[in-house]
Amino acid sequence: GNVGQLDLILALQWVRDNIAAFGGDPGRVMVFGQSGGGAKIATLMGMPAARGLFHRAATMSGQQVTASGPLHATERARAVLADRGCVVLPTDTVYGIGADAFSPLAVAVLLAAKGRGRTMPPTVLISDRSVMAGLAYDVPDEAEELARRFWPGALTLVLRSQPSLTWDLGRTNGTVALRMPDDEVLLTLLAEVGPMAVSSANRTGEPAARTVLEAATQLGSSVAYYVDAGPRTVRGKGGTSGSPELGTDCSPG
Repeated sequence: GNVGQLDLILALQWVRDNIAAFGGDPGRVMVFGQSGGGAKIATLMGMPAARGLFHRAATMSGQQVTASGPLHATERARAVLADRGCVVLPTDTVYGIGADAFSPLAVAVLLAAKGRGRTMPPTVLISDRSVMAGLAYDVPDEAEELARRFWPGALTLVLRSQPSLTWDLGRTNGTVALRMPDDEVLLTLLAEVGPMAVSSANRTGEPAARTVLEAATQLGSSVAYYVDAGPRTVRGKGGTSGSPELGTDCSPG
């Protein structure tokens, strides 16, 4: 995983806040890495959480700038998901913890990381409205219209789950909560890996994470990989700035 990158952010924040006491200048911080350290520096250069914490960088491992840099973040996330691991990633509302929706083991790891039981199944995020028909059945016209108007966005639709699907999201009572997020990074990943079980990246009962550092503080090494895309603010068709996700139950019964 890459949770150690967030330890580097915390260390740089300490340097920023304390370097003056040792005669240093917090406006002239340089970082250096060699070999594996070069990979860490290359990743820091692409992390929004590191902006302003250092001003110059050097690495003796030039290939790491492309091999381990931010352009490959989604590729590494795909590898973790394929190995049934969990990933913290940006959404259009808050940071989320995601797993392969069709892997019972991955979903169990997600629920365990949050400290949540099977009575609180995660939402399934999808890349396109057309995917809804493959995951739900007997979809009412009302739900189709809501998806057309508010997706991509913060609106979650609870629908009857296709009984033929071999997944185990928890005690769903035959339903599935679907959402198409309004975030290009996440939509690209969903288009490549398929539907993902996603819940907010926090321990149950704790505040939702607006930054990747807030997520890592709560979840730590229980998550294999973290994708940093800067602080989250809600946008899009389903909600207004600062609002949580919205939900409506469209399952007959």
